[in-house]
Amino acid sequence: METLGSFIFEVGRCLANTVSSRFATLKNFQKNIQTLREELQKLICRENDITEDIDIAKIEGKHPPGQVKEWLKNVDKIKHEVEEIEQKARLLLEADPLDASIGRGCFLDSNMCQKYQLSKSAAKKCDELKQLIKESCDLPPMEDRKLSDIRVEHIPAPSLVGQKAPEKLNQLMELLADKRITRIAVYGMGGSGKTTLVKTLNNRLESSASEFFDMVIWVPVSNDLDMKKVQSRVAERLNLALNAEESTERRACKLHRVLKSGKREMMTDKELKMELLNEEEAWNLFAQNAGNVVESEDINPLAREIARECGGLPLAIETMGKSMRDKTMIQLWQNALRQLKHSEPHYGSFDKVYLRLKLSYNSLPSKIFKWCFLSCSLYPENFLIKTRELIYCWIAEGLIGERQTLEESFNDGIAKLEYLKDSCMLEQGEGIGTVKMHSVLREVAIWISQMRKKPGFSAVHCKEC
Repeated sequence: METLGSFIFEVGRCLANTVSSRFATLKNFQKNIQTLREELQKLICRENDITEDIDIAKIEGKHPPGQVKEWLKNVDKIKHEVEEIEQKARLLLEADPLDASIGRGCFLDSNMCQKYQLSKSAAKKCDELKQLIKESCDLPPMEDRKLSDIRVEHIPAPSLVGQKAPEKLNQLMELLADKRITRIAVYGMGGSGKTTLVKTLNNRLESSASEFFDMVIWVPVSNDLDMKKVQSRVAERLNLALNAEESTERRACKLHRVLKSGKREMMTDKELKMELLNEEEAWNLFAQNAGNVVESEDINPLAREIARECGGLPLAIETMGKSMRDKTMIQLWQNALRQLKHSEPHYGSFDKVYLRLKLSYNSLPSKIFKWCFLSCSLYPENFLIKTRELIYCWIAEGLIGERQTLEESFNDGIAKLEYLKDSCMLEQGEGIGTVKMHSVLREVAIWISQMRKKPGFSAVHCKEC
């Protein structure tokens, strides 16, 4: 009997504890819901801090490790779960306003079972919230962004044999080795080999990129500049995510923060001008592209004359050479020379040269600059144009000087002339105060003028010109 009595006592005690615990859970319904809200706010504050850290890290080119991403996913999940509990609790309290106002303990309540379950769920979620808050203090730091495995992307480029580019390429490599130099500008008139040179430089760095850079990024930019496309191309090579909806300024800031970590200290800039080929270099390049036919006794004088007409411009020389390759009929060479001298590009592949050079013309900032450039084609080929005379002609033609004094007009002319020289549309003449126009550019200017049919723009073709 004593054993049975002890058993009944233990059972009764367990039942009493269970009932007491459940009544306590039920009684603390509102308290548990309120505690749940408070713990959720603490977690949201930690989430905001970590999200801000991630945003800063991304700007610096870093990214969150997997553990941080998983923590954020768990936070997002529990926020939805807490929202469901709060919504159910709100509905129960709205259904029983008396309990909501005086907190009568929920006893003998028709919703007692639902409140008990919600109170129990709230207490459990509070523990989970506290655990997530604790875990947030032990999350690993942001990781450095992993660069693309491809340090240099190979770009198909023409051969440099027979051009000045190999010499310029060596100069570029020397400039890259100077850590004080952070920016190198390669410039020159259209068709002088700038793009070929830089493409070859890019490919040369395939074998020596580690000496200079962690990565080489090739970004072609057209006249119709789309800055976001340029930014996206750079970001793609850096494995950096950019938001398409962000402003170009914001995206630029992110790229700058990433790139500056490997950037050299800004000390100086260097310019490298692409020089035109001399007569011997021009002939060698032309002969290389035209083939052995140029050694013919009848064709050789014509071939050399065509090479000279190209004015040392690699693009024109290569294009003409390829178009005449292995052509043995002397009449074809005579015809090509005649058309070259008379600005008739519409045959074979030489029209590509004119169209390529016309891009430089199209890039001029306004119609005034274009008219000023075209007017220079009125002077004979290789003529040394006196700058004062040219500017006064511009004023007389009404190209510049509207609503300006004569002095202001002249100064405006000087500025436009210097711009055309800086753009390699005109060259500095051998004499003081003179400029000249490259022979091929002159032919292009005449061709453009003929297409435009602008009154007053007409060049005279003669043997002396």
